[in-house]
Amino acid sequence: MRVLVTGGEGQLARALTRAPPQKIELWAPNRAELDLCDTSKLASQLDDFNPALIINTAAWTNVDRAEQQPGKANQVNAAAVGSLATLCAERDIRIIHMSTDYVFPGTGNTPHKPNDPTQPVNQYGKSKREGEELLLASGADCLIIRTGWLYAPWGHNFLASMRKLMVEKQILEIVSDQTGTPTSVLDLAPVIWQLARGKDPGKDPGKDTEQIMHWTNTGTATWFEFAYAIRKALMAKDLLEYPPALEKISSMDYAAQHGDIAHRPHYSVLDATESYQRLGKTAADWHDALSRVVENMT
Repeated sequence: MRVLVTGGEGQLARALTRAPPQKIELWAPNRAELDLCDTSKLASQLDDFNPALIINTAAWTNVDRAEQQPGKANQVNAAAVGSLATLCAERDIRIIHMSTDYVFPGTGNTPHKPNDPTQPVNQYGKSKREGEELLLASGADCLIIRTGWLYAPWGHNFLASMRKLMVEKQILEIVSDQTGTPTSVLDLAPVIWQLARGKDPGKDPGKDTEQIMHWTNTGTATWFEFAYAIRKALMAKDLLEYPPALEKISSMDYAAQHGDIAHRPHYSVLDATESYQRLGKTAADWHDALSRVVENMT
């Protein structure tokens, strides 16, 4: 089976390309090689490669810059997804599309289910929600997987930022009033491949909501709690000789000090219970997943 993974330089795409299943012919181009915003060229490239499946990991993920440049964020996260979906529908190409916890407002304290109403509070979330809507309306054979707080042993993510800052600084102020679930791409990638190979025992084609899944590691954390666990894991692997002090700070105070523009959900935990049942397995606790990721760092 031929599979196209978009956003080939991203952290999730890199995890997907590390260990694809057998009998998969994989192409994971970077943006220079395949630009989803160039529809005419994209159509030609799809015809040349002729994939049976596209795993769309490409996205504009800089939340603050999305507030400053909403048109560009929307072009990547919405318009390009809509164009890709139309091309997939015309060519009978299945598409697995990655989305985000930020499509929800995060104002309560109950994990969001796949069919809960979406109400994003920033431009990034709005652009991702529009991309979902365009995909679902296209008629393409699609599956949307929402996840959140992704990190990896490589790339740009909270773990990488913390490792750098913990070496450079003696004191770090970390936001303590936003809650989510840290999720390892090393755990997420095998789930995507399972779904790509059609090994989805719980799928009910008669339910529209089955087109949207939530998947994260289990448990919850604030950014402060995540940072605290990162410091402990780095020290355990001798990757941090002089651990800094960690201090809690509110979202409002942090934004005022650091110039953050976008509002973030305070509670962006996803309810993945249905997905665990559907796949026949439960995800690992985020603490255990973090330990495995740190073991893969150099």
